[in-house]
Amino acid sequence: MIATHVMAQTELVSAINNKLLPLKTIEPGNDFSDLQPLKNILKDKKLIGLGESAHGVHDFFLLKQRLLEFMVKEIGVKALFTETDFAGTKAMNDYVVDGKGDLKTAFGQLSGGVWNTQEFMDMAAWIKSYNDTKPANEKVHFYGFDMTRGVNLARTLRSYLATTNQTDPAIEAGLAVMEKGGRSGDDDRKAISAASAGLSKLHFGDTPDDKFYEHLVRVVAQYSDYISPVTTNSPNEKNDLRDKYMAENMEWLYAYLGSKKAVAWSHSEHLAKKVNSTGLIRAGIYLNEKFGNDYYLLGLCFNSGTIKSQPTVSNAAGIFEVSPVTMDNNTDALLAQCKSSGFILDFKTASTDPAIKSYLNQTVSSYFIGSNYAAKAATNDVFVQHKWIEGYDGIAFIRTVSAATAVRL
Repeated sequence: MIATHVMAQTELVSAINNKLLPLKTIEPGNDFSDLQPLKNILKDKKLIGLGESAHGVHDFFLLKQRLLEFMVKEIGVKALFTETDFAGTKAMNDYVVDGKGDLKTAFGQLSGGVWNTQEFMDMAAWIKSYNDTKPANEKVHFYGFDMTRGVNLARTLRSYLATTNQTDPAIEAGLAVMEKGGRSGDDDRKAISAASAGLSKLHFGDTPDDKFYEHLVRVVAQYSDYISPVTTNSPNEKNDLRDKYMAENMEWLYAYLGSKKAVAWSHSEHLAKKVNSTGLIRAGIYLNEKFGNDYYLLGLCFNSGTIKSQPTVSNAAGIFEVSPVTMDNNTDALLAQCKSSGFILDFKTASTDPAIKSYLNQTVSSYFIGSNYAAKAATNDVFVQHKWIEGYDGIAFIRTVSAATAVRL
């Protein structure tokens, strides 16, 4: 039985070797000769998701930027949606598109945390330098879609409302609570809910800026709903709600920018198209319903190395060693056996091989590391059980990775 399993595994690895697209480099700023096969695969897609099985990975940031550069230059991507603060990224979009403000100030409003890295800042700087050479209709926009932070949301809206003379005491009181970071007490939540109700009655103009601020009113309602007490017995209630609203914001941004081809940059789990062993209803499920075959999801995976995660008392830098996966029925361990240390595997192309098609339709495990690796490291919670063909359209694999570099603002 063991010999049969080993033989089947060897045959599967051989089949993948024959179908994979080897990456000659993950470094941005290089030519795209090795990525050209992706052109026919992605050229007609409206939304392309770039997921990641772990945050804080230097190699993922680099490869995502390289893929973004390729898609901007080769297939006409005009927008980047990131798992960062919706309101806070207005400053970043104003910077990369119109040259307003400066990179450091704009970067500081994204939401910090796992995105507070030099690599992410370098990617934003590249978008700015690219846009500097292009006319307005060819520039790349940069927005966030998360709605869990109230500080920038309140600050941005208060600034706008001050110019339109539409505020009132209830709105001011609720936004003031949000701007101070209040959200946990009943009084705070009631004030924010009252502000949301008041904001919904305001009138906005027809300029693009007016429309953006009008959607911020909707984001306040999302935020108010998100911080309200749970109403069901489901342990997933708030996570499901967050993903629902992140999908809503991505769909709004897509329409707001004129239905231009876009890239979504997030953790893989948020972008997955099917419910898996987590039981969570992810943003990708809504995006798949909206875009159908026009939504393509590439999940970035790895087998071992170091990652930057939430620090602990004993690990102030937050740099953690992730050992090679050795468990059976695990995709990261399987792909580590392939001939290339870095490659892309498109499922539609690869599924012409019966062995690969069968594997992609099986329930297997793979890394699922969020922003707090230390809390999961000694448990199976660092893995998710799923069928690849149901949730994704392809994999980008890097055998060994290193931790991203923190930025001090």
